[in-house]
Amino acid sequence: NVGAARKSAVLDFGEADCWIGVIITTVAAGGKPGVIVRYTDADNYLIVYADQAAANVRISKVVAGVETIMASVAYTMTTDALLVVRCSGQIIQAFAWNTLRYADGGNIVQATISENETATKHGIGSLSTNTSDRWNNFGGWAPLFMGRADAVMPRPASEEQYAYLRAHDLF
Repeated sequence: NVGAARKSAVLDFGEADCWIGVIITTVAAGGKPGVIVRYTDADNYLIVYADQAAANVRISKVVAGVETIMASVAYTMTTDALLVVRCSGQIIQAFAWNTLRYADGGNIVQATISENETATKHGIGSLSTNTSDRWNNFGGWAPLFMGRADAVMPRPASEEQYAYLRAHDLF
């Protein structure tokens, strides 16, 4: 449970800086399904959600139980929309697609938020009155390295495909 108006489920990823993704299916017109990131407790967290009534994706911070919208972008969510959130330092970015293909461009919104910067719990959430929202294929990942990739060399073999990756790590 997150605050008085929201329900949630969060996991400790062990990483504050990571990517979180989920396919959201919503049925109710007034739904606000989303991804909760950097959760500290029921009164302190960040949430990225698709606001069906306002037809946009919002990034909000909740501090001491008070929600403040930090950024939003026009977006009308359809059934089975992909919502991906990137947390990197104080930068929170949200990407939304109505089809499950990156090539469609998607919508992006970004905010700089200093609260909860080191919190490592992330999850899913929605308004408690909306029971029609569904989340599928929820997951998260962290970057393997920080640097640049110099070359990707495909090396296909019979019945499998793999590649060699040559990169320079800055760690």
